[in-house]
Amino acid sequence: MAVCGRAQAASTRIIERAQRAGSLRPDFTSEDLLLVFGSSALLARAAAGAAPGAWRRGVAFLLDGLRTEAVRGPLPVAPLTTQQMYDVLGGLTVNP
Repeated sequence: MAVCGRAQAASTRIIERAQRAGSLRPDFTSEDLLLVFGSSALLARAAAGAAPGAWRRGVAFLLDGLRTEAVRGPLPVAPLTTQQMYDVLGGLTVNP
């Protein structure tokens, strides 16, 4: 959990710097980054055999959507809380 905490702190600093520079939408959070990385990683792993480079296309779409000029209105739900983020991470390690 200490590593996760340090990674979250570092990602928060990077996100805040990009937002101050005006290149990252202002409503993106470090908790959102967990959802982005998690979903991208699952799809990249699943496509590895059939289309090993497909993840690059998905990431390109994603990055374009995170730009400040892509904001079209408020997002449909609030970002995860820190506790929700830890709950999600914990759920990733549970075998169904």
